[in-house]
Amino acid sequence: MNELNQNSADQRVSSASKLVRILSLVAAGLSFLVGLSLLSQSFNFFGQETIVELQRAASNPFVGFFVGILITAILQSSSTTTSFIIAMVASGVLGDASDPAAISKAIPIVIGANIGTTVTSTIIALGHIASRKEYRKAIAAATMHDFFNIFTALVLFPLELGFGVLSKPATALADLLAISPNQGTAFGFMDLLIAPVSDAVKGFFGLFISEQLIPVITIPLSLLLLFLTLRWIVYLLKTNVLVKDEKGISRALFQTKWKALGWGVLLTGLIQSSSVTTSLTVPLVATGRVRMKEAFPFIMGANVGTTTTALIASFLVSGTNPHAAVTIAIAHLIFNLIGVLIFFPIQKIRHFPVNMARRLGRATLRNRIVGIVYILVIFFLLPFSMVIMTRSQDYSADPGVHQEMPAVGDSAEPSED
Repeated sequence: MNELNQNSADQRVSSASKLVRILSLVAAGLSFLVGLSLLSQSFNFFGQETIVELQRAASNPFVGFFVGILITAILQSSSTTTSFIIAMVASGVLGDASDPAAISKAIPIVIGANIGTTVTSTIIALGHIASRKEYRKAIAAATMHDFFNIFTALVLFPLELGFGVLSKPATALADLLAISPNQGTAFGFMDLLIAPVSDAVKGFFGLFISEQLIPVITIPLSLLLLFLTLRWIVYLLKTNVLVKDEKGISRALFQTKWKALGWGVLLTGLIQSSSVTTSLTVPLVATGRVRMKEAFPFIMGANVGTTTTALIASFLVSGTNPHAAVTIAIAHLIFNLIGVLIFFPIQKIRHFPVNMARRLGRATLRNRIVGIVYILVIFFLLPFSMVIMTRSQDYSADPGVHQEMPAVGDSAEPSED
């Protein structure tokens, strides 16, 4: 009798625990949408000078590319960066809804974000620094993701600049989805449920500060909310998807290259974070349980799976330019799919990023400081230096950078006043 009572009590506790997890996940999702709505609406408060600066910076694709690397390396979340870019595009800050230049300005930032997000697994590899053998394998396992994204960017970035290999098919696919420039939020979901909350937040700050200062508060606040809620979602899904049978899952993930690729897409799509799933491979490779060649297809799959956050955000974001927002999210997906098509089918090409990562791993075996220097240079010093250098050259070449431009939503025609 006591055992029956105990089992019944355990079932009630288990049911209550499941309900709490579900409600927590719903709350995290709604918080993410509030942050996305607040971010998108905040751009409408920008003045002409700020819009000029943003458009000026984004008009140089190299600045955008390195900004994407730097911001994502700092945030350690490409999902946060791409959500930010999608909100910016949807609000019309980078250009009018009918202007394809708005899309071409945003894509280099998204490509850079793809590289910047790999810093997380590389930092995790530093945790094995006490053991030379494990450290070598850990750095090699982490930087496979780096080299995959870097080489994919080296191929696709110039092709996008010259021929629009990402923007043109992404625009065509967005057209097929019949998202008109003035359609507004998909299904009206954000307008009905979420926008009033973000309006209330803006209204609250409007009681104490001027309209011009509202985005100074709301943009950092919304970015923080996006970052924290994404981490919250990652934690909730990770503890329920990976932790229960981590050993069994890790054995099943890498049986074949096709299974590894599929699991990478699926798990990352569920967890909404390639940083988590790719970081999973670091200790497995470092301790010798998985070989690098087995882990690499999983990493490629994770790159595809992480695009789900941007796709979801693009359909839910509010603003005057939802078509461009969806186009950016699709371009992000196409970038990663093409990367897989380049490296996955042919074994010699597939092993190229793996062999480059191994060379870096061997370099850390000779001197452990190499791994730390690599992280600082690739993800922070180089992008920051290139942004400063390129921006300085732009200002020198065009002293008229501060000429007036229309604010968001205004007509492009000059005023007669």
